[in-house]
Amino acid sequence: MRHQMMPTATPTLASPPSPPSWRVRIRCLASATLLSLAAIGAAQAQTAFSSATNGLTCAADRTASNLNCNAGEFTTIVNLSTPPGSPTTCTAGTTLTLSVIVSLSGTNANRYDGAFFVGQSGNDPRTPGGGQCAVARFPTVSTGTGFIANLDGDNDSCGDYIAAGVETWRIDNVVLRCEGDPATGLLRVPYLLSYQQNNPGVCNTDTSPLLAPGAPSKCNAGAATVPTLVVQGYVRVIKQTLPDAVAGSFGFNASASLGTPSPANFTLSDDQQQLVEIPVTSTPRTLTISEALTPGWESTASIVCTDPNGNPAPYVTVNNATRSISASLSTTNFGAICTVTNTRQTRVRSAKALSPTTDPGLFNLTAATATANNVGNGGATAFAAIVAGSAATFSETAGTGTSLAAYVSSYQCVRADTGAVVASGSGTTAGFVPPAQQDTTCTFTNRRRSADLRLSKTNTPGVNADVDQAADTVTSGTTVSYTVVAANNGPDPADGALLTDPAPAGMSCSTATCTATGGASCPAQTGAALVAALQGGGVAVPILPAGGSVTVVLGCQIP
Repeated sequence: MRHQMMPTATPTLASPPSPPSWRVRIRCLASATLLSLAAIGAAQAQTAFSSATNGLTCAADRTASNLNCNAGEFTTIVNLSTPPGSPTTCTAGTTLTLSVIVSLSGTNANRYDGAFFVGQSGNDPRTPGGGQCAVARFPTVSTGTGFIANLDGDNDSCGDYIAAGVETWRIDNVVLRCEGDPATGLLRVPYLLSYQQNNPGVCNTDTSPLLAPGAPSKCNAGAATVPTLVVQGYVRVIKQTLPDAVAGSFGFNASASLGTPSPANFTLSDDQQQLVEIPVTSTPRTLTISEALTPGWESTASIVCTDPNGNPAPYVTVNNATRSISASLSTTNFGAICTVTNTRQTRVRSAKALSPTTDPGLFNLTAATATANNVGNGGATAFAAIVAGSAATFSETAGTGTSLAAYVSSYQCVRADTGAVVASGSGTTAGFVPPAQQDTTCTFTNRRRSADLRLSKTNTPGVNADVDQAADTVTSGTTVSYTVVAANNGPDPADGALLTDPAPAGMSCSTATCTATGGASCPAQTGAALVAALQGGGVAVPILPAGGSVTVVLGCQIP
């Protein structure tokens, strides 16, 4: 018997990667048999059709014995190829769906209840317990001169084959795993063609135990490769962040001991993943993936790798300190899944705001270990990383040419992720435990002090106590009391304000008394000493808060 198998034009590849369309060609040359897979082409019009049933027991399991397929009726040479434009790779462990065309030419003997088996997980259909097979039985309708129903007289639905007949047989829905040939790394397709040399009985489905070699030697089997389809090993990198769902991207680069990984560079954000592939054979090749250090994140990552089934992967080593993965991949250890978790740093900084914004003041800022000197409005320190859960100190001092006494200072500390205020108060120093794994900025706001001071003097207070009464006169030689009021209308205190009241020429003042209201305090001098200070260099009002006032009454003789 001669037989040739050919695939259809557009099989699909399950994710990952994206499903490709491709064709496979197998050619089996033998003294009695020719078996090949190739493009369907125009011959499709004269093709018998079947759809394979997947997930069934293989030929050896149906006979409960090892099959040697060495009867000498079939000597097979198998070659596979893909047509131009087809995908050139598949990811190891993923699923391929193929359509196959088998061209058959019979020998001088009738054959019964034939079937075609493909090991779906790289298993050899000749060996029991190796795995499942895709199975298609011979059709009962002929498009040539080979397939026939009821040649064995049992009226079943498993086709028979007429001696010396010729057929083209298309088998759709053949599902198998992408597995590389150990020597070449090319796609490997294990197959078996079985038949009965005598009528075995009634057979109606692909599950029938009668679809098996009539004897351990009555089969044609082998493992073919596709020379244009390379099997790729992989490391799947999954990105996680602490806290979860934090914005930002992380850069990766990949290299290999042989060849160039695909892709060689990529970026990931939280919950994203990337498949990095290299060709594999039985000789291990090292795939190294490294993550670049990202500002704002701890330099050490947590990397956990497993094999594709979630089991330990001893062929993968990780270095958390350098954020790197090194996988020794082969056709045996073809893949790994690695989760890289990055923890956000706890960072703090100080910033400066002035009111008004045009104020020329300069200030020195600190936040933990970060400092910035002589900064004005809008200035800030760099971020400083601290240990999560520890306290941080924020402060400001006066810069060049600036006095803190001229300002009212306050601070407000805000976390970057939510904008929530985590600390606030007055003064130039703050200390607290910032939120872990977040950026916190403490802004020191300096408002230049200002006070609306009001001064009045009268000897005959009028209605509003600020002005003399109309037509007011004094008499020469008499003693008159003059009332001097210094009031602070705010908004800031005017402590230390200097009050002066020079005497006009010829006027002599000899007594002075002081009273204070609204939290103000009188000068230290009293009586004649107070008069002398007022009429000399001035007298300081020690405390003059907003809303406070001091009243000095002078007794003076009119010249």
